[in-house]
Amino acid sequence: MEQSIIHLLIFYDFFKNQVPNFTTPKSWQSDFDEFHETLSSKTMGRLLKHVHRLNIISDEIESSLQLALKKRNHLAHSFFEFHALDFVHEAGRNKMIEALKDDAQFFVQVDAKIEGLSLSMAAKYGLTQEVFDEYEAEFYQSICI
Repeated sequence: MEQSIIHLLIFYDFFKNQVPNFTTPKSWQSDFDEFHETLSSKTMGRLLKHVHRLNIISDEIESSLQLALKKRNHLAHSFFEFHALDFVHEAGRNKMIEALKDDAQFFVQVDAKIEGLSLSMAAKYGLTQEVFDEYEAEFYQSICI
């Protein structure tokens, strides 16, 4: 999901600001790599602040992203502590597994919303789903040979 947020920022921030100022493919690649590296080093919370500043998502998606951040932070920082006693018996572990499945399903749903926005903006630059499918096929072909 965090990668989807990065993709969103690439299309709604980097592309929006860089396409009008395009000079050379080399400078584009260098600027893109730098932008991507900067985003990749940010926490999810900081990425969401960046998205919020751009004012590009609906209140409903913003709420979903804030809940996703809470769920992500809970998983990263306190899930196992919270479930310490559950971990010692099968019924508790099953409870933990169900909670993780629920969170995973929620993350997939939020991810799909974000990717939909990114694909919509990418299409404005000629990067349609078909183009991405072609790149993906070329990539898999290149690693399978």
